[in-house]
Amino acid sequence: MECDIKDIMPLQFNDHFCSSNAALENLAKNFYKLAEKFIHNKMYDKGLDCYCDAFLIRNLSIEDSDEQFIDFFKVQFTIYQLGKKNIRVALSEGDMIFDLIQMEWERIQAELEASLFEIDERGLHDWYKNIEIDFPWMCNSTMFEM
Repeated sequence: MECDIKDIMPLQFNDHFCSSNAALENLAKNFYKLAEKFIHNKMYDKGLDCYCDAFLIRNLSIEDSDEQFIDFFKVQFTIYQLGKKNIRVALSEGDMIFDLIQMEWERIQAELEASLFEIDERGLHDWYKNIEIDFPWMCNSTMFEM
């Protein structure tokens, strides 16, 4: 890979005065830049993973993190990206898709709580892959082209 680590901004901490939000925002930016480098070098699987991590870090507070949501998000965000003509994701686009996936997650959780059936963790992962979210590219494929 032709990516030099110097191309990706290192985490910048201002001694002991750096807030955790600033550190997380910087970390998310680094993952985003790394994703861009991987995609540019046609290392799509690593690029997709870094995009997922970048938008999880940007939008998910540590207190609210849930392993099942993270699994669901990664599956659905990857489906979203692979369905587009251009695999790259703008920051605002990724944030919007995060919100859309989170709303769908909340709807699904409400349905699961009301359900009489119990699904184990492996069954949930398989189910997450089969859930179809109406992503914007399904409605208008030119909406987010860069």
